[in-house]
Amino acid sequence: MCISGKNRNMILLLLLFILAYQSCAKTTNDQDTKIRFYTLRTSGLYPKIFSCIGKKEALCIYFTAEDGTIRFTPLERIELEEAPPAFVPDKGLAIPLMFSEKITAVIQISQDHMALGYRLISGGTINLSEFVSFASAKNDVLLFGDNTYIKIASENTQMQIPNDKNNIITDKEQKTIEITGNWMPCSDIVITKKGIEGIVFSNTFSGIRYFLVQSNSLSTEFVGWRTFQEDATYTESKIPYVFLITLSEEAYPSVDSTDINPLFPFGFIDTKNVWFSIQRYDILPPRIKIRYVGTSRKFEPICSISSDGSKTFVFAEDKTGLYIFQRKSRWEWVEEKITDNSYGYLNSFIFNGTPCAIFTGKDNTLKVTCKISGAWKIKTIDPDEFSGINLYTFQENSRLHIVYNLIRSKPLIRYAQIYIDSLFSE
Repeated sequence: MCISGKNRNMILLLLLFILAYQSCAKTTNDQDTKIRFYTLRTSGLYPKIFSCIGKKEALCIYFTAEDGTIRFTPLERIELEEAPPAFVPDKGLAIPLMFSEKITAVIQISQDHMALGYRLISGGTINLSEFVSFASAKNDVLLFGDNTYIKIASENTQMQIPNDKNNIITDKEQKTIEITGNWMPCSDIVITKKGIEGIVFSNTFSGIRYFLVQSNSLSTEFVGWRTFQEDATYTESKIPYVFLITLSEEAYPSVDSTDINPLFPFGFIDTKNVWFSIQRYDILPPRIKIRYVGTSRKFEPICSISSDGSKTFVFAEDKTGLYIFQRKSRWEWVEEKITDNSYGYLNSFIFNGTPCAIFTGKDNTLKVTCKISGAWKIKTIDPDEFSGINLYTFQENSRLHIVYNLIRSKPLIRYAQIYIDSLFSE
C-alpha cells in the first residue's frame, strides 16, 4: 500500500497525539484510583521529588537532563514538554541530591575527576565542595563521605563520625589503628526526636553500619550482627606477658565493641584471635570472659532507614531476600524476613505507624509491602518490567509519591501516586 506524503504526516501526527496522551494519562486498570501513573515527555535520569524553586508549597520532579543540567517540572504540570534548568554544571553532568528552602546540594561528575570520585557541591546554609564516594540527603541534612570517613552536615551540625579502633601489638610496641569500612552506597539518613539516625554500607565487612547522633552523644554499630559471650581459655605467645585467645566465631575486630573481664590491655590480631597482656602472672585468672560482636551476617549494598520518632527500622537485603530490623537497644535488633522475592532497588517509609518498603522483585516489577494486621502484605505497583535506577519516594499524608527511571530506547521518568490506605484495604 502506498501512502502519500501528506497522509503520512497526518498519521505520524496522530500517532504522536496518541503517544503523548498515553504518556501523561493516569492508569487506572484494576487498581482504580489507588495508583496513578504518569510518564514525563522529557527524558532524564536520577529523578527526585522536592519543593519547587520559588514555590515551596508545590512539589516538583528534579532530574538530570540529556545535556547534563538538572531540570525540574511541577507534579501538577508534568505534561509540559520543556523543563527549566535548576542547576547548570561547569562541565560534565550534575545529579540532584537536595533542593530545599535552605540547602541546594548536587553531585557533579566531571570527566577530569572520575578517578577521584564524585564532587558534592552544596549551597545555602551549608557550603561544601568535596569529593565523595557516597552521599544522601533528607530533611535538610546531608550524609556523605569517602572510603575512609562518614560525615554529616546540617544547618546546626557539621561533624565526622569517628571510626572504631583496634589495638595492634608487636614484640616492640603497641599501637592503635582505625578500622575503616570502605564506605560506599547504599546510605540513608533520617531526623527524629531522638536525633540524627543513618546507615552506610561497609564494603570491607559487607555490613550496614548504623549511627545515632544526639546532642551530647554518638553511638555506632552494625545492623543485625549477633553478640557472643565466652569463657575463653588462652595460650602464651612468643612475647613476654602477652597471651592469646582464639574465638569460636569471626569477630568485628574493634576494642570499642568488645569487652573482656578482667579488663587487661587487649586487641585483635585478626577476626578470630585476641591478645591481652599482664605484668604479673600471679593475677592471671584461669579463664577470660569475653563479649564480642560476630560478623557472620553478610548484606548486599541495598538498604533504607525509617523512623517514626520512637521506633527505628532498617530494611536490608542479603542473598536470601528482604529483611526488616527494628532497633531495641545497643547491638540488639529484632529481625524479620519479609520476602525472598526481592532484588535491586529499595526505599522505605512509615505509614500510620506501620513500616513499609518499596522494592523491586526478582521478576523486575516494582512492589510495595506494609505490615498489616501482623503480616506482611505485598502489592505490585508497576507490572512493567523495571529496568532503571534511582527509586525515590516522597510521603504526603496518605498519598505516596514515587519517581523512578524506566530504561527503554531512552531513559524515561515515570511518576506514580499511590494511596496506601486504599491499596491495602482489600
